[in-house]
Amino acid sequence: MLGVPTAPVTLQLFAELEDYSSDGWFLTYLPAIIRKFVRSGRLKIEYRSFKTNTISSETFVKQQAAALAAGEQDKLWNYAYTFYLEQGKERTPYVTERYLDNIARQVPGLNVREWDRGRNTDLRVEQVIEEDQQGRAEGIHVTPAYRIGRTGGALRDFTGSNAITYQGQIHPTTYASAEDLAKAMAQIH
Repeated sequence: MLGVPTAPVTLQLFAELEDYSSDGWFLTYLPAIIRKFVRSGRLKIEYRSFKTNTISSETFVKQQAAALAAGEQDKLWNYAYTFYLEQGKERTPYVTERYLDNIARQVPGLNVREWDRGRNTDLRVEQVIEEDQQGRAEGIHVTPAYRIGRTGGALRDFTGSNAITYQGQIHPTTYASAEDLAKAMAQIH
């Protein structure tokens, strides 16, 4: 989670670390959302793992578990940011143990030994699998994908106004901007 637990609005973000679209939203749109809504205490963002572009399911689970383990130390967002900055070519086997360790070593303040123990637990693996299944059950098809609502209440699908469609893609990818969030938050009572 990013933000204060008592924020009145929750945004669930379904994302994948090897996905260029998630990378684009995270690096381009998220900073303004953090400045405008998260730091003011109006919004909290919950990260959810969702597989779209990683070739291997095993690699997907490993990389997402690594990010979630960093989250145990309040460093998930730092880990994901660094991963996106160093992201390799989609659908290639660039994510190795060495790659994941290198990302962890670059995150300021991350206890790498504790992180390594945390990422290799059954609990972390189960969390990644459950989040992916939850997204599929809720009709998520692409990343990034969003659900928004009053904290503690029902969440609804939310799409940004900046749509991108790739050749052969059935469901468009959208980037939710700070302006999109402002409109959505104004409609939440």
